[in-house]
Amino acid sequence: MKKYMILACTMVCLSIFANDAIHLRKTSSEDVRIVNFCDLTENDLKEIVQGLHPDKIIAFLANTTLPISCHCKGDLIHLVQNEEKWGAIEIKQTFYAKCANEEFLFSSDLTEWKHVLEFITGDASVALGIQDGQTSLVIGTEISKRL
Repeated sequence: MKKYMILACTMVCLSIFANDAIHLRKTSSEDVRIVNFCDLTENDLKEIVQGLHPDKIIAFLANTTLPISCHCKGDLIHLVQNEEKWGAIEIKQTFYAKCANEEFLFSSDLTEWKHVLEFITGDASVALGIQDGQTSLVIGTEISKRL
C-alpha cells in the first residue's frame, strides 16, 4: 500500500494521465505493453508496483484531466482529508512510467528511463494566507520536466 501511495503522490506531483486503451509497442528489442493509466484497476497497479509485470509501461497521455487527492502524515504536520476531491490536474506532456526492481522509472520517449528526481525538477513552497476570510496554510509546487 505504501508503494501505491508513493506512486499516486509522485504522479500527482508530475502532472498526469489520458485516454486510449492498451497498446502494444516494441522498444529496445523487448516486447512491452503500454497501458493507459486511466485503464488500470487498483489491482493492476498493485501488481505492477509489486514487480509482477515488468513488461508493462504506464502511459500518462497529454491533455488528460483527473481528480486529485493528497496525503501528508507526520509528527509535525498531518493533512486532515475529507471525502471530497480537491480539484484536478492536467497532464501537459505525455510521459511513461514503469516499475523496475521496485523502483519507478520515467521516460518521455520510451527509450531513456530516469528516476523521478532525474526526470523532473521544480520548487515547493509553504506560506500563510487568508482564504474565504479564514487564515490558511498554502502549499504549492512547480514541477517541470528536466531538460
